Amino acid sequence: MTIRDEIVDAIVSAINAADPTGVQAERDKMHPVDNTGLLPSIGVYLGREDTAAPSPSGGKWGHLAEHMLSVKIEILAFGKPVTKALDPLAARVVKAISGQEFGGLANRIFIGSKQWTYNDTDRQVCELALDVAVEYTTAAKDEALLTD
Repeated sequence: MTIRDEIVDAIVSAINAADPTGVQAERDKMHPVDNTGLLPSIGVYLGREDTAAPSPSGGKWGHLAEHMLSVKIEILAFGKPVTKALDPLAARVVKAISGQEFGGLANRIFIGSKQWTYNDTDRQVCELALDVAVEYTTAAKDEALLTD
């Protein structure tokens, strides 16, 4: 399992353990938006990763590489007004992951941006996409980024 996988799994676990419980986050969850019976839902997806040049000096573990991993959290809900449908779920997600290091996997984590979108026909199906930035460090020579 890659460190990226472990970070995404840790985010899903943190959201699912947060109070109030109810809607469970799922990794890579996808379903048709027009099926409102499956809403609300929380999906967690890998986005993009940027890696800085490895540190010029070694150290105890050799050269280190800093990574910035973008994780997308998509909250879908049905209701009007949309803020009433989305805000409680968004607050739960942000509270669950803010400031987490996930057992040392991450150096820091923060919410980069939020974007709301709506179903164009009735504006009752809505989505809030959170772009979460996770900074972590690995040994530069560890190309596979594997953990035990």
